[in-house]
Amino acid sequence: SFNLSSNQFTSIGGLIKSKSSYETLEILDLSHNTVQQDASDILSIIPPNLKVLLLSNNMIIGNLPDPFPILKNLEHFFIEDNKLVGQLPDRLHLSLPVLKDLNLANQTLSGTIPADLFAMPQLKYLNLSNNQLHGSMPTVLGDSKLFSLDLSNNDLIDVIPSTLSGIQDLVLLIGNPQL
Repeated sequence: SFNLSSNQFTSIGGLIKSKSSYETLEILDLSHNTVQQDASDILSIIPPNLKVLLLSNNMIIGNLPDPFPILKNLEHFFIEDNKLVGQLPDRLHLSLPVLKDLNLANQTLSGTIPADLFAMPQLKYLNLSNNQLHGSMPTVLGDSKLFSLDLSNNDLIDVIPSTLSGIQDLVLLIGNPQL
């Protein structure tokens, strides 16, 4: 575990790679700093065996890389409250096969929600609230383990798919006036 939260770091490249346990590091907490790097640059240096990545409440900029780096062990990815822009990458389920929690809230992400986001076999919590996502709601696959879904305060339209009815904690309607 490597907890560097609540400091004033503006860059993280040297901090991560210099750690002697880089290859075996499982938890990395860089939340609540002032990191001002591009998301693609940060994600290109993430330790390969990481299980928890906390990048919340920084000033991380740019797009999420597409293709997304393969992080086969990552279970929890929190990068909310940054300055990300652009579209969500396709095929995240291939890059993050065991992901359980994904929080991309409070950015300026745009475009549609990729349907394959709901093909992530272990995903339980998904928060895409307070972005500029638009278009129709994707259909959740029948074998989805999704327990909590927050898509509030976007520009989603159309009807709510009936496949979402099985999600216990569902926040959709707030701030999506055309749903």
